[in-house]
Amino acid sequence: MLLVCKFAGAWPPPSLTLIVKRPPATMRYIESYLHSTRLGVLLELEADDESAREHDEFRWLARDLVLQVAAGKAKSPSELLEQRLMKDPEQLVSHRIYVVSTILKTPIRVTRFVRYDADA
Repeated sequence: MLLVCKFAGAWPPPSLTLIVKRPPATMRYIESYLHSTRLGVLLELEADDESAREHDEFRWLARDLVLQVAAGKAKSPSELLEQRLMKDPEQLVSHRIYVVSTILKTPIRVTRFVRYDADA
């Protein structure tokens, strides 16, 4: 939260205006995947626009990313972003997120994920 104080004239001001600027509200979305009760993934995405989750492109992105985590060996979101997509090896995960962000006109971020492998 940012607090801005404005006044005009000599100090001390006769009146003081306080403006409280709050960060924009972010929407968080969790996608899950379970494979044969042996492998599970939870992935959290964050977007600045609440309506993003209503778009098919956003849901497809979430599904693709949770499958990417299940199939890959990424340990962190930054490692995930550097991987090539399973569906399209010509494209990086970060580029796919950028494309969907551009379509929806809102930034999308992979906040965190967890991959649980019962065989590991």
